[in-house]
Amino acid sequence: MLRRAQRGDTLIEVLFAVSIFSAVAVGTIVIMNQGIASAQNALEINLVRNQIDTQAELLRHLNNAKLTAIGRNGTIESAEWDKAIGAGTSSSNAALQPSPSADDYDRITTFEECTPDNLPPNAFFINPKNGQVARNFATTATFAQIQTVDGLPAESNMLWVQPVSSNLDPSRTRLTLTRYYDFHIRACWDSPGAGGGVMKLGTIVRLYVPNA
Repeated sequence: MLRRAQRGDTLIEVLFAVSIFSAVAVGTIVIMNQGIASAQNALEINLVRNQIDTQAELLRHLNNAKLTAIGRNGTIESAEWDKAIGAGTSSSNAALQPSPSADDYDRITTFEECTPDNLPPNAFFINPKNGQVARNFATTATFAQIQTVDGLPAESNMLWVQPVSSNLDPSRTRLTLTRYYDFHIRACWDSPGAGGGVMKLGTIVRLYVPNA
């Protein structure tokens, strides 16, 4: 009678236990993947911000060089400032992009795809190694950054700067006599998480220049 009373689990009980274990295992993996994606996303945002801050500091350096060169012989840095605002000669093989227009002012943040073909015509970046203005763009492999490899031209992976003159600002009044440029520094790249879409990051640096 005792031996008859002892019986194993039924098939339904076994399937129920396996289902619970599978649900717990899948949920744990999903949570771990989300945590890894969030950590990677935060790291990439921090790295891109550092890249943007570098471009901002380089712009300030060129602006100071331009202001210092007033009334004196021009310097390499002041010539690069002219290239940045579209008033000089391009240092690369590519032709100098045209100066910004009113249409470009409206295109500052209206890009839908993170591709070089969708960048504004006056976009550029500054090579952090030599401080020269360049316009060699490529799609991102990981996150938005500027690649500088010895022996190769600098390449920007969807990190760019767009200058906008105060003459094109529709909100500028005649009382604003000092001319300035708003440099819109932008970056975009694919989010590391599945279905995360496109990450966008940017800032604006306003630099004043004498009236021509």
